[in-house]
Amino acid sequence: MVLAVCGAACILAGCGGASISTDIGAKALRTAGFRHVLIHRHTEIATDLEGEIDEVDVGPHPGTRDWVRARLTDFDSSKRAKSSFAGTRPPYGYAPNKLSSYRICNIVFWSYNPRDDHRVATRARRAATLLRTMC
Repeated sequence: MVLAVCGAACILAGCGGASISTDIGAKALRTAGFRHVLIHRHTEIATDLEGEIDEVDVGPHPGTRDWVRARLTDFDSSKRAKSSFAGTRPPYGYAPNKLSSYRICNIVFWSYNPRDDHRVATRARRAATLLRTMC
């Protein structure tokens, strides 16, 4: 049940002006095998989040107190996503060598793997590949 990704690989995929919607991004994560996908609509929360439109979290099994294992952030432009990706840091308490990050079109996708679970690494690579095909 651990949802995460091995290594600290940072992969950049340039995509010009193409755009991936939050719903399509969430669908790609589900198709890749991630479960417990939750969309946070920033338009309902705040409007001053540096170009962020929405976030898609992949959490642990409901009812546990574990950390978020993956997040896809949808930005209003590829330029904003690229700028945010350049400053990507692991959330507080996360080990940097357990975090993988991807910038694909207007989204930033990261995943965290505290136990080096190969199944989760495969899910994250599959999600990144699916997202790239949508770009």
